[in-house]
Amino acid sequence: MAKRKNSPIAATSYLVFFLPLFMRKRKDDFLNFHVRQGAWLFVVALALRGFFSLWALWNLPLVSALGVLIGAFLVAMAAIGMITAMRGEEKPLPFIGKFAPKFF
Repeated sequence: MAKRKNSPIAATSYLVFFLPLFMRKRKDDFLNFHVRQGAWLFVVALALRGFFSLWALWNLPLVSALGVLIGAFLVAMAAIGMITAMRGEEKPLPFIGKFAPKFF
């Protein structure tokens, strides 16, 4: 698929989802798709960050290692989303993408 006009803006939605949210055009389904996925990824990252940052949990090495693995997974999801947006595609993110249409 050819690169779309809003591909760079859509790609930034995986780094800072609220900036494209202010710039999104109501009729641009491509941009709205990636803003919703970026926002959902951000919410999941915040929830997991809050869970794994509890002081008591960081004393357990297994939970600490699991937090690092989940963090790496979220970074990989953001990279996949950015690459997909720059290609001009609307592919849902693995595991997370099916919840994004219900977010906004």
